[in-house]
Amino acid sequence: MSRVVSFRLDEDIVEEGQALEILEAWQTKGYSIRQIMTWALMALEGAEPQNAAPDGETGATIAELKSVLGQAQEFLEVLRDMKAVPDQVKIPSQQKPILSDAFVASVKKAARPGLKLDE
Repeated sequence: MSRVVSFRLDEDIVEEGQALEILEAWQTKGYSIRQIMTWALMALEGAEPQNAAPDGETGATIAELKSVLGQAQEFLEVLRDMKAVPDQVKIPSQQKPILSDAFVASVKKAARPGLKLDE
């Protein structure tokens, strides 16, 4: 059973204006007012929400992820400046075979009669 909880925030009252800005900022991150208010009330009691992110994502927010990626980029730039990493890394589009053709051919020659290796 759900209950309706309704309230107003007055932009002219400093605390309520700040609360409204916070609410709007979290909404732009994809959270619903219901989620935000539920988590805020739980935080007041020191309780931790079980699922604090939409669509079952981990608790990390987009801002936290951007921060970590920014730090990683800075780290890579420092390594590049130290000539510790090449300017470009070539990644082959296709994975190389694990066994060489010569090795497979030699195994086929040494195979006992009656055993077959699929090609």
